[in-house]
Amino acid sequence: MGGEQTPQYEIDSIPDDELYLLDLQQKLGDDVTNEELLAALENEKQNPDFFAKKINGLRQEYKALEDQQRNAIAEEEQRNQQIRAQQFQSTILNEIQSVNNIGGIDVELDVDDMNDVANLILSSDPAGVNYLQKALSNPKTLVEVACFLTQRNRLGKDIQDYMAQQIKEVSRTSYKKGLEDGKSGKSTPSAKPRVVKTTQTNN
Repeated sequence: MGGEQTPQYEIDSIPDDELYLLDLQQKLGDDVTNEELLAALENEKQNPDFFAKKINGLRQEYKALEDQQRNAIAEEEQRNQQIRAQQFQSTILNEIQSVNNIGGIDVELDVDDMNDVANLILSSDPAGVNYLQKALSNPKTLVEVACFLTQRNRLGKDIQDYMAQQIKEVSRTSYKKGLEDGKSGKSTPSAKPRVVKTTQTNN
């Protein structure tokens, strides 16, 4: 079973005597000499139990300072992540709104389409997994996306050619039907709206 990892402190790697000297020099400043520091250390160690308590207090004091520093760094990183996330979101939304061509094919996304694309890229499932990341974790989907990205120009041309062929087929079928209806005497509705003119009556 995995529990919370006990934090490691730099102060724990410093021996007791060195910690005492470093702390004392920091508090007294540069005016104190090495001889004075060593003399103070020897005097403190005359009472081992009290010296041990003093060193333990120093370690707790410096551990608290390390915790404060870690928390400050974590908060700064969290703020930076939020800023980067907001910038990324703004960039994605701008790109979605400006999309008008995919693989050589003109497209026009409505609001629902834009929301679907934005949610796929920016949103996460209840477990906190990004939807796009989750989709790309599927090997089949990943290969399909890679194929589209590498072949999108050719695929776009194939789709355009297919659509043009379908339009041509529909036009040919409509022409044949109109021709047959004309031969059989059936009237074919006009594709354009008929405008009825009325004669103005003078009073």
